[in-house]
Amino acid sequence: MIKWIKAFVLGLLFWIILTIIYGFLVSILEFIGTYILDFQLPSIFKSNYSNFNNLILLPVGIWLGFKITKTSFLGIQKDKINK
Repeated sequence: MIKWIKAFVLGLLFWIILTIIYGFLVSILEFIGTYILDFQLPSIFKSNYSNFNNLILLPVGIWLGFKITKTSFLGIQKDKINK
């Protein structure tokens, strides 16, 4: 149970890191597109879709946390399934 909680917390940390990286990249692309190359990003990258983008990044971060710690999300191990 402790390993599962550690994997979940690690996943939340990955989610925060991914959100910061994603926001930085979108802001840089918007700045470059608006002021240098004269193009507009699609509306899904605008700030009013930030909750939608976080709903995509949250499962990715939690999945990374469980993958890195090699913890089963539902508590089912592959060894038990094969036997």
